[in-house]
Order: sequence, then structure tokens, then C-alpha cells
Amino acid sequence: MEQTLFDEPTLAEAVGLKHVIEDGLAIIEGRPLGEARRNFVVHDLSELIDRAIRGSQIASQPTLFLGEDDRQAFGSFALIDRYLGAGRTPSWLHQAPDALRVLERIRKTEVPEQREKQAAVELLGALLSQLSAESALETGTRDVLNPAPR
Repeated sequence: MEQTLFDEPTLAEAVGLKHVIEDGLAIIEGRPLGEARRNFVVHDLSELIDRAIRGSQIASQPTLFLGEDDRQAFGSFALIDRYLGAGRTPSWLHQAPDALRVLERIRKTEVPEQREKQAAVELLGALLSQLSAESALETGTRDVLNPAPR
């Protein structure tokens, strides 16, 4: 099935993102994680945030046609904004550059600045909270609609 730019993430995709964010928070807080997983998480979150920043610029301009890179950037922006923007001017965008710098410094094995680190934790924590709430709601709804046999 072809996915369009505006498709909602599936529960499996949301759960996968939730785990990446949980691991990202652990990395930022200095908790140990295997090197391969650490590299994957830092890379994935860096790309998501970088694309979302670029996507916010695309969203603020009247555009008829988007190339593949721009569609991915807009999709990343729309995904994060769905959970944190609530149709308002997205305040999370003010934290995104700091979060991106933290992930880049971690990738280079440098120590992030405390202010940037706090912004990253706030941004990823808020996103994790919203994803968790939605997945709990979807799981609860599914259980009510399709109860387990007794």
C-alpha cells in the first residue's frame, strides 16, 4: 500500500519512534547503550529533527510541488507538529536546533552544553509523552472494540 505525505503513523511506527526517543533520552542523560544502537538512535533522531526544521520552512511557504527530500522534510515536520504543535505556532521549533546540536555533539563524542541538553530533553520528553498517550489510547480502544476471549 502506498503511503501519502499526510498518512497518520501506524501504531507500530509510533511504537518504534517511541523506543528510539526513549533510547535518545537515555543517551542524552548519559546512560549506557550498545554502540550500534547508540549510533542508530543518534543518527535517526538527528535526521528526524533536521528534516523537521527544514520542513517547517517549507510549511511556511506557498509551495505547489515538492521534491522527494522536501516531502520527507515536510513529513518529519508534520509528524512532530502533530504531537507538539496543536495547530499553534510550534514552540518546539525553538528547541529543535539545540536538540540537533546535542545529538551532533554526542555523535562526535563531545560534551553537550547544559542549556542545549535541557532543550533536547524537554523536546524529546514532550514528544515521548504525546506518543505514549496516543498509543495507550489506541491500545485501550482496540481492547474495548475487540475484547480478548474469556
